[in-house]
Amino acid sequence: MATLELGFITDAKRRRARASKLQAVTGNNPAAGAGDFAGTANKPSASGALAQLSHKLAWVGHIRLPRITVRPEMLAGAGVGVAVGAGLYISWDAIAHAMEAVDAQLVAPDWYKPALSALGQASTIGLASGLYSLQWVIGTDMKRLSATIAYALLVAGASAPVLTVCGFNGGMVGQYVAGLLQAQGVAPAIIAASGTLLALFASLRSGNPLPKLAVLLDLAGGVVTGLLPEGGEEPAANVQQASAPVANSADGDALKAKMREVLVARKLEYVDVQQVCVGPVLTTFMVKVPMDKDTKALDKETNKIATVFKASGEVAVIGHVRGTDCGAIEVPNAKRGTVSLSGLMQSPEWLAFDEPLPMLLGVDTFGNPKMLSLPNAIHLLVAGSTGMGKSMFMNAVLLSMMSRSTPDMLRLHMVDPKQLEFGLYEGSPFVEGEIITDMGKVRPMLEGLIDEMECRYGLMKAKKVRNIAQYNAKSDAPLPYEVALFEEFADFVMLDRLLGKMTKVRDADGNEVVATQAEELIIRLAQKARAAGIHLLPTTQRPDKDVVTPLIRSNIPSRIAFKVMSDGDSNIILGKKGAENLLDKGDGYGLFPGSTELQRFHGPFVTEAEVEEAVAQQRRRWV
Repeated sequence: MATLELGFITDAKRRRARASKLQAVTGNNPAAGAGDFAGTANKPSASGALAQLSHKLAWVGHIRLPRITVRPEMLAGAGVGVAVGAGLYISWDAIAHAMEAVDAQLVAPDWYKPALSALGQASTIGLASGLYSLQWVIGTDMKRLSATIAYALLVAGASAPVLTVCGFNGGMVGQYVAGLLQAQGVAPAIIAASGTLLALFASLRSGNPLPKLAVLLDLAGGVVTGLLPEGGEEPAANVQQASAPVANSADGDALKAKMREVLVARKLEYVDVQQVCVGPVLTTFMVKVPMDKDTKALDKETNKIATVFKASGEVAVIGHVRGTDCGAIEVPNAKRGTVSLSGLMQSPEWLAFDEPLPMLLGVDTFGNPKMLSLPNAIHLLVAGSTGMGKSMFMNAVLLSMMSRSTPDMLRLHMVDPKQLEFGLYEGSPFVEGEIITDMGKVRPMLEGLIDEMECRYGLMKAKKVRNIAQYNAKSDAPLPYEVALFEEFADFVMLDRLLGKMTKVRDADGNEVVATQAEELIIRLAQKARAAGIHLLPTTQRPDKDVVTPLIRSNIPSRIAFKVMSDGDSNIILGKKGAENLLDKGDGYGLFPGSTELQRFHGPFVTEAEVEEAVAQQRRRWV
């Protein structure tokens, strides 16, 4: 066994070092003659200076490093630990992807995903295992080593859900355990407190300082979580929209000065730029126009403003911004930002939005989250040209509703004639039955919803209540919300029109008009199903007058339009022009009950991986 030993600094060596230093400073060195110093002083030379410097630093030679014992077993143990840690870390990604693919094809037992997650978390203690092996080769017995590793694993397992509920990265195990506990109704403060106590017990038993440090972080996180309020103020009943942010930074001042230069050059110096708000997609200039002027002059200068600011789309002029005494100039940013759905779900506005069937529409032009409650919207029609972000918007709406509901609170009826859009939700516990791809099966589905609606009206009449919310508050067997989604309801309507399946229905004014039998079913549900908790969410990429008929528009008051091909299409959907000038990738206008003004928003970006992961979590939790 090769051993390298270096002596410790002893008291005798320290005394000799101090004596050498003292002799060097005072010049009293018996080993040196007087002539040597005299010659050096009278005739300086390079060799004399070097000898004097070497004499003054002679005390350094008495310093010794601590004794270090190097054994081959120690090096081998450290190497094994590093190799195990690196190997597990590299291979875990491949294992995770493979198991996600398997999970998408079959329903596996509930225990296999947590077990694999624990294996992935174990990759982080590969290096620690090597370090513990050093203690073993030095003299630590196997029993003590096993107990130490067990306590370390217990600390890591208890800390993971605590970090997750406190807003930190708790890893896959933390997300799974925290999600499972919260689904059972356990409050985040209780998860933090119990996990902290368990980790504290394990760390005290292990005697290792590193787990104690982790527990201190857990304690801090638990205290913060316990002090957080349980809820916020009551949100608005219809569309939740935060106030506009005020941007007075150096960039905002520069943009304001640039806009003023453009206005002065175009002889519009009377327009006062009040404020600049920079959002992810648009930069909004809040402007004030004198009483004797109007904004029509600004409409003529939109092309010039777009050129100066290198806008990526059409510049829009808003005559009046609701809640202010200003108008607005909306300039598309040259470099467009990305709106993330996961980021919006962490926002305080979304967490405080306590409404049934909440939907995240995206962000407004100022970058604030924009939410909508489907029961308050009654029904929602979504239209837009191909590739303008309609399908991604539907994914965001579905994921946001599912995140706040359980399968016994929400049932989804999906119609997907393309067989492409809703296929990712196959196997979700929220989906009622199979996803309909045959247009011949749509009519029985709608007729079944009509029968359910009539049955619920009988139940509510017996309870003497007016809507499903009041019924569920009084009933021991609450009724779930039912939502029917049509990926392309134009196929259903146009099929009846081509086959000549026509009938007569009454419009909002009581007059008889001719409509397809498909329209009759949709209108009957749209008129009466809201109180029974049944809602329609149709979408189309063909917003022509034969699909979005006056009957459809009058019975579906909430409508969203993404970019369309012409102002006629915009007028059919929204009753106004403007949707033809929208940007692509989720830029939309919304028209909601209680307001005649169009509200602009930008839908979030949702990847297929996010949808697949959400559906996989739902299956793990409820199937």
